[in-house]
Amino acid sequence: GYLDQVEGKFHLFSPPEIRDWSVSAIRVMDQVMWLGLASRGEWGDTGGGFLRVDLKTMQVRKYDATGLVNEFAGYDGRLYVATSSGVGVVLADGSMEHVFIDSTADHTFQLSLATQ
Repeated sequence: GYLDQVEGKFHLFSPPEIRDWSVSAIRVMDQVMWLGLASRGEWGDTGGGFLRVDLKTMQVRKYDATGLVNEFAGYDGRLYVATSSGVGVVLADGSMEHVFIDSTADHTFQLSLATQ
């Protein structure tokens, strides 16, 4: 939910896409909310991808992700999605790339595109 400071009221927010899930990570950037989806089970947690919610229109888009979403970070017009199985990058056009962290010969690190 959220507190509308103008109205002074608390509003509950529950799109149908989230009702069967727990939330593992939340990030609000401008007028967009990102929600990591998780199923919390007796034998461990299972990832369910993540949602992009436009807070102006309340339109929801679901993205698939490998692993459990742990964190979102915005940088340079992209959204980086840290999961238990690697990193996903949502580009400005809404498309998504899966990347992994690669060690170079000089012992530095770089993000590399995951091949299918």
